[in-house]
Amino acid sequence: MAERSRGMGLGDEQVMGAPFGTRIGRLRDAVSSLAQQAKGELHLAGVVVYVLDEELGYYRPLGLFGSDGPDIDGDDDQLYSILRRYEVSALVSSSSVSVLSSDNVPEGLEIAKKCLSSSDDYLVLDLRYDGVEVGFGFAGVDPAFFSPDTDGTGALAWFISRFSKNVSSLLELSNSKRSETILELSDSVGSSLISGIESKEVLERVVRGAQRVFKASEVLYFISQQGSLTIDPISSNPSFQSEACAETSEKFCGYVAETKKSILVGDLKASEIFDIDGASVAASVDGLSNVDVRSAMASPIIGDQGGVQGVLCVVHPKPGMFRRGDLKVFEGICTKLSGILQRESLITSFRRQVRELELVRRMSIATSGAESFEILAREVGQVLKEELGISAGYLMVDSKDELSSNIVLSLIEPGNYLGFETFVEDNLVEGKFVEGYESPIPLVFGDVVVGRLIIARLEDANPTSEWINILQTISHQVGAAIANIEALSSSAEAAKLANLSAQVAHREAEKIQAITDTVRDVIIVFSGDGNIEYVTPSIRDITGLSSEEVRNLGLRIIESKSRVRLFGEIRVMMEKYEADGLTEPSNQAIEVEIFNQSGGLVPLEVKVALLHSTDGRVEGFVASARDISERKQLEESLRHSAHHDPLTGLPNRRFLEQRLSDALVKRIKTSTEAALLFIDLDGFKRINDTLGHEAGDQVLLEVAERILACIRPSDMVGRLGGDEFVVLIEGVADGWIPSTIARRITESLEQPMKIAEQKLKISASIGIAVSSTQTNDASDLLRRADAAMYGAKRSGTHIAVGDESIALPSDNSLLLAPELHRALDNGELEVFYQPIFSVASGKVVGLEALLRWKHIKLGWTPPSDFVPAGDSSGLSLGLARLVLTRAISMIKRLKKEGANPWVSVNYSPRQFAVNCLEDLYSVLIEEETFVPNSLIVEITETSVLTWTSEVQSWVERLRLLGVRFALDDFGTGASSLSNLRDLPVQLVKIDKVFVQGAPEQVIDGAILAAIMMMARAKGAEIVGEGVETLEQMSVLSEIGIDMVQGFLLQEPVTQEEITKSVLDGSGIHFSIEVDDLVVSD
Repeated sequence: MAERSRGMGLGDEQVMGAPFGTRIGRLRDAVSSLAQQAKGELHLAGVVVYVLDEELGYYRPLGLFGSDGPDIDGDDDQLYSILRRYEVSALVSSSSVSVLSSDNVPEGLEIAKKCLSSSDDYLVLDLRYDGVEVGFGFAGVDPAFFSPDTDGTGALAWFISRFSKNVSSLLELSNSKRSETILELSDSVGSSLISGIESKEVLERVVRGAQRVFKASEVLYFISQQGSLTIDPISSNPSFQSEACAETSEKFCGYVAETKKSILVGDLKASEIFDIDGASVAASVDGLSNVDVRSAMASPIIGDQGGVQGVLCVVHPKPGMFRRGDLKVFEGICTKLSGILQRESLITSFRRQVRELELVRRMSIATSGAESFEILAREVGQVLKEELGISAGYLMVDSKDELSSNIVLSLIEPGNYLGFETFVEDNLVEGKFVEGYESPIPLVFGDVVVGRLIIARLEDANPTSEWINILQTISHQVGAAIANIEALSSSAEAAKLANLSAQVAHREAEKIQAITDTVRDVIIVFSGDGNIEYVTPSIRDITGLSSEEVRNLGLRIIESKSRVRLFGEIRVMMEKYEADGLTEPSNQAIEVEIFNQSGGLVPLEVKVALLHSTDGRVEGFVASARDISERKQLEESLRHSAHHDPLTGLPNRRFLEQRLSDALVKRIKTSTEAALLFIDLDGFKRINDTLGHEAGDQVLLEVAERILACIRPSDMVGRLGGDEFVVLIEGVADGWIPSTIARRITESLEQPMKIAEQKLKISASIGIAVSSTQTNDASDLLRRADAAMYGAKRSGTHIAVGDESIALPSDNSLLLAPELHRALDNGELEVFYQPIFSVASGKVVGLEALLRWKHIKLGWTPPSDFVPAGDSSGLSLGLARLVLTRAISMIKRLKKEGANPWVSVNYSPRQFAVNCLEDLYSVLIEEETFVPNSLIVEITETSVLTWTSEVQSWVERLRLLGVRFALDDFGTGASSLSNLRDLPVQLVKIDKVFVQGAPEQVIDGAILAAIMMMARAKGAEIVGEGVETLEQMSVLSEIGIDMVQGFLLQEPVTQEEITKSVLDGSGIHFSIEVDDLVVSD
C-alpha cells in the first residue's frame, strides 16, 4: 500500500470547498510553481500558456509563468493577443513537443516571445488532459538539455503531464467563476422583472453590471427610432462615437437592429463575426478606423409590437474577449429587458386609453345639458382642467352674421366675457395661432365650423392617431352643444336644429359605441344599485360569455372576495366625492377575479370611475378591465425559475437555503433535527467530455428521478449546479434515517442506465451532515455535508457522516472503467510483492501483494486511479478474486520451497462488503489449513463506516479459518484510537506520514508511541510503512517497532523475481539487509 509520488502539484484537497478567488489563486500558484520547477530542472525560460476556445477556434493567453520576473496575467496588454487555430495547428498537433529556432517562431507568437528571456530555441508544448486538448505552452529553452545523451525528454514529458492537469483545473475553475458572475447579473434582471422596477433603473443596473461582469470598455444602449439608432444617455459613455457601430446595417449594431439577431464580434478587424450558435455570419460589416473596438457582443431589445426598440452592446478594444456562452446569457438578459420594456409600454398605453375614454365620457355629459354659452364654457373648462390639467383656455363661438362679433369665453374663469377684438389684440395672431397655446381646435356641427377651442399647450400630449381622434370627438361634442344653444335661442329654426342636434348626438353615441366595441379592454357600466347596465362585447374573448349573459348574471360573475375589494374601492371614492367633491378615477388599478364560462377564474386589472348625473348626483360607476392572465402566468413562471433549476425542475440553491433555514428554526419547536445529504456524481465530467453535454443532461435528469424515488414525501431534493444534488431531511429523530436514505440512493444510482445508445454505470459520493445545537446557519450545515462528501469520495466508501476534511483522489474512473473490464478479461493486471522485514531478526516475515496495471497509453497506473474505477463499475469482486488467487499461489509456492512468510492482500472499503467476504470464505474453505493461516487481509479505517452486523459475522468466520486482519494506513482517513481498540485486527500498519515525520516532528514520535502502546495492549503487532531514510529506520528501531517496509529496504518486485530467488536455493535476498540499518545498542 505504500507508494512513492514522483512530484506533488496542488491537490484537489487544497482547493475544493474554498471560495472561487482563493481556489483560483492557489491553482495559479501551483501552475507558477511547476513552471519555476521546470526552469530549474528543465532549463525552460518561463512558459506562456495559451488555452483553446473550441467553439470560436481561438487560443487566448492564460498567462506567463516561471519567468525571471513576476508572472503576467493573460489579459495584460503586454501579453494579450489571440491566435487562430490554423496559425499553430501544425505545431500543436504534430507531436507533444515541437522545437523552433528563434527565426522560425510564427508571427502570432512574437508578442509572447518578447515577454520571455532571449533564447536561440523555443518549445511548443501540446497541453492535453485526459485526451482532451487544453491549449499549448510556449517556452524558451536550452537545446543542450534535450540532446540524446540526456534524460531531458523524459523529464519534459512528466512536466507536460503534470502541467496540463493543473492548467486544465485552473481553466475549468476560472470559467466556472466567470459563468457564475454572469448568471448573477441575469438573475438580478429577472428579479427586477418580478419586482416591477422601472425600466430606466433596470437599464442603469444592466449597464453597470455588464461593464463589470464582461470586463467591457464600454456598454452602449442604442434607441431605434424611424429606422436609425441613436445612443441613449444611459450608456456608460454617452459621447461614444456611435455612428461608427450603429449608423447603418453595415455597422454591427445596425445589422442586429435590421435582422433582430444577436451577434458576437470575435475580431472586427478580421471581420470575424458569429451568431448565437457559433456559426460565422456572412455579413458585410465595416471595420472601425476611428474607434478602438475589436470585439463586441450585441443583442436586440424587442418592443411590445414585435419591432426592435433598441440594441444593447458591449465593446472592448482587444480581440476575442467574449465567449459564445457569454452571448447566450447576454441575449437572455436582453430578452428579460424586452419583457420589462414591453410591460411598461402596455401599462402606459392602458392608462392613456382609460384617460382618453374618461375624457370623452365626461365631455359628453358636460355638453349635453348646457343651455347657454357661459354654462357650456364653464362645464367644458372644468372637464379639461380636471382631465388634461390645462391652466388656461378659451371657447370662441363664431358670429352668425357680419353684424355681430364672435363670442370669446374663458374656460378657467367662468363669467369672464371678452369681446373678440380684445382677444385678437391680446393673443390671437391672424386667427390661426396663439403663443403658448395649442393650435385652435375647430368646433364642428355637421359640415359647418361653429367655433374654436383654444387651450394652453399640453406638455404630455402625444400626437398619435388616438389623440387626434379624441380631439375630433370633443370638437363634434362641443360643436353640437353650441348648435343646440343657438337653436334654443332661435324659435324659427329650433325644431330643425334640435333634430339635427339629435342626429349628431346619435352619431356621436354610435362613435362611442364603436370605440367601446373595438377596444381590447372590457368596459362595464354599473347602475347605482350595482346592476350591470352595459358591458362591451370583448367580454366574450375573456369569459366565453356574451354581453347579455353577463348582464343576467350581474354581480354573481365576480368572485366574492374580489367583489368586496371592488366595492370597497367604490365606497372610498364616494366618500371622497361627498367630502371634497373629488371626481377623479381610482389612482391605481385593483385586481379582481371573475368567472368564465367553464367556472374557472380569470384575473383582471380594473380601474373605476364614478358616473354623475347632470345635477351632480352619483348614479353609478364605470369599470375598465384588462385580462392579465398572461402577465400572471409570466410572473409565476419567473417566480418559479428564480427558485428552481431550469434543467431538472428541482429547487435551486436559493430555494434550498431558504427551506433549510426554516427547517433549522422549526427543529427547536419540534425537538428534532434536520439532515443534509450532499450528493456528487463520480466521474460526471468524463460523460460530458466523451459523450457530449446532451448526454450529460440526460444523466442528470435520470439521476434526479432516481433520487426522488428514494426519499420520503416530506423530504426535499435540490440541485446546486453541475453534478451536485442535495437532499433535505426534516424531523430527524433517529440517526439511521439519513444513512438509510443515502444507501437507498447509492443502490439506485448503481443500476445501469442507457444514455445516448450506451449503457452507463455511475456511482455517487454522499456526505451526511445532521444539525445540532452547534449548527450556526444553513451555510454551516451545507459546508459540513460538502466536506463529508469529499471524505466519502476520497475513502471510496461512497457514504460518509460528519464533517471530515478528506481530499479527493484523482478521478479517471469513467475513462478507465471500460478498459479495466478488458484488462481483467485479458490478464493485463499483474501482482507485485513488497517484502516486510522483522526489525529484530532482519529477515523477511511477510509480503504485501500489490496490484499493478500497465496501461497501453498511460503506462504503469497506480491502484489509486483504477481501483475506484473498479468499485464504481462493478469490478470490486473480480479485482479482489484476482489478487487473492495470485496470493494463494504465492503462499503454496513458498510453502513448497520451505519458506514461510505470510502474504497480505488489500481490500478497499467497497470490497470489504458481504459479497466479497463471502467469496473469500468460499475460496479458503476449500484450501489446506496452511493457506488461510498464511493470509492477512488489510483494511483501512474508513471501512468502519460500512461495518455492519453481516460484515462482522463473515469476519468471525474467516478468523476461525485462521485468517488474520491488519489495519492499514493507520492515522489517516476516519482516524480514531477507538477504532484501534474495537476492531478485531492482529496487525497495525502505521501510515508513512507519521513514519516519515518522526525524525523531525516530536509530536509524530509521541503519536507512534501511543499507537504502539494501545496495539500491544490488545496483542497486535506494529508495522511501519514508507521507510525511505536511515534516520527513519533508526527512530523506528529505537522505539521498538516490530516490522518495517519501504523503498529504502526494497521496492515492490514481480512474482518471477521472488520465485527465481527461491528456485536458486539461496532463499529470499534483497538489496539491503535490515541489520545494516538498525543502530545496535
